[in-house]
Amino acid sequence: CSVAYHKRCLGLSKVPSGDWKCSIHQCGRCGEELPAERIAWVYGSGRKHGRSKCVGCAKVFCGACAGKSWPHEWWLCPPCARPENKLVAVMNGAMGFLLSQHKRACEVFIAPVDVREYTDYLDIVQQPMWLNKILDKIRDGSYCSIDVFWQDLELIHHNCELYCANRFPEIVALSSDLSRASQAAVQMATSLFDTKLPTALSGGIHLSEPARVGSVQTDDWGH
Repeated sequence: CSVAYHKRCLGLSKVPSGDWKCSIHQCGRCGEELPAERIAWVYGSGRKHGRSKCVGCAKVFCGACAGKSWPHEWWLCPPCARPENKLVAVMNGAMGFLLSQHKRACEVFIAPVDVREYTDYLDIVQQPMWLNKILDKIRDGSYCSIDVFWQDLELIHHNCELYCANRFPEIVALSSDLSRASQAAVQMATSLFDTKLPTALSGGIHLSEPARVGSVQTDDWGH
């Protein structure tokens, strides 16, 4: 298909060799195949063609494995909703929401400020922060709570205001947009994180907003 992924979003350090099939072509639990001509996945469609997409692992599940009663929503599959995976899953969901829906702002803050060009930056900003660093911290297990994750997102906005307020007001405007979007994403992630996992196999966890996500490594279905 024509879908492309960042390596980091799949938990990979290098491009796989040989033929490789992305996760939207088969159920993440039972392996049911979906013909390529039936795939028309659009961001925000938590269910499409009888399939549900988990915001925690980017895997797609067939209706039999995910349950048939879910509308287009945020959804965590049972493995991602397990206590040891849940925090990473919902933070990935929040980051996926930002990167997919607020691309212009994210492009500006995805990488660190070039201190060779802005030589006084570190004299003004004591704690630099950028989105790729947050993604790395999620992957490395550095966050112990959503609150600490939120503080890093807000630190990007704070640093931007501190350095750019009187120099690049258009960048501050983008930072404000990103801050508002981050707040909404974190609120959704917090609600999802605090939701109890139903005991039914087809339950999962749901929320009333869509998102896409990076990678959570899981071995079993669990519930």
